[in-house]
Amino acid sequence: MKSFSMRLGLILALSIATLVFLLTITLTYMTSQRSAASLEAEIGERLSMTSHQLVDKLDFYMWSRYQEVQLLQGLDALNDPASSRALLDQVQTNIPAFSWMGVTDASGNVVASTNGILEGASIKERPVFLEAQTEPFIGDVHEAVLLAELLPNPSGEVLQFVDISVPLVRDGTFQGVLATHLSWEWGNEVLRHFNRTLHHQSEYTDLFVVSGRDNTVLLGPDHLVGKPLPTSLKEGWHVDTWQDGTSYLTGVATGEGYKD
Repeated sequence: MKSFSMRLGLILALSIATLVFLLTITLTYMTSQRSAASLEAEIGERLSMTSHQLVDKLDFYMWSRYQEVQLLQGLDALNDPASSRALLDQVQTNIPAFSWMGVTDASGNVVASTNGILEGASIKERPVFLEAQTEPFIGDVHEAVLLAELLPNPSGEVLQFVDISVPLVRDGTFQGVLATHLSWEWGNEVLRHFNRTLHHQSEYTDLFVVSGRDNTVLLGPDHLVGKPLPTSLKEGWHVDTWQDGTSYLTGVATGEGYKD
């Protein structure tokens, strides 16, 4: 009887020990899962916030340059080619992001420009002229066409621009356009700044600027620039599995522009 009691006690002790062990494993797993989910949410929110900050900076920069072009639009100096050239050269000196600025006549011929580049040439077929005959125009990021061989390019990389142009109207008559090519290098500089900030937090984080029109990567890792981002984008943060089969924690913000 005593031996049976001892065996029963041992079985009971082992059962309790096993139950405690299983409960400990379960609680540890649940705690680990909660901690992982909490960490995921914390990093996801941080990525989403960083994306919003990047969007705001890009939007504000574009708005600032747009305001400067609109300010120039009303100046009498643009009525004369010589004074136009002097004014545009001065603006470019103070704001180097304007890679090229020019004034055209009503037919799209360049009558004055920074450093005289393209003077006498026609840009009547280019969106920077065509789209700005009745209202201001801001274009998408694009590679240089007429200016590819005419502008300094120390980096040797493909030159990319964002167009900003406005109509020039005097006494109700269309006189031409004030056309500008804004170097997309400023976008690269903004992205580099944000990447340096992120890499203080994690070396496994990358930032992308993606076209909302066709999902093309405008800025980001070199091997993906100019190609469609291999995933769909949703506002906020989430875990995405890309075409390479890897899951990435992703924060997304959409640019809505700044003011007008």
